[in-house]
Amino acid sequence: MSVVPPGSPPFALAPAGAREAAQSATGFDEVTVSETPADGFPDAFRDFSVRGVKILERQTPDILARIETTWTEGFAPHADTSRIRVPMPALIASGRKS
Repeated sequence: MSVVPPGSPPFALAPAGAREAAQSATGFDEVTVSETPADGFPDAFRDFSVRGVKILERQTPDILARIETTWTEGFAPHADTSRIRVPMPALIASGRKS
């Protein structure tokens, strides 16, 4: 369905310890990961994810309409009057490079 070339797996840093290992491997120390609520997945994917924006803007109008329909149907259980609220955390990683 996508016209965008393959990229890194979107959840490559999801497993526990993966972010810390990636940051440490690139010279960061004092690596910490914290969790914060994030509930607007489709909006965040559109507005925040660089790859998400590129994927969506390269779709044909027909495919984009199919994506929107699939999202609307799939996220319906999580929709309220203003937005889609999927209960999921955002992981925030930080570190210091000496």
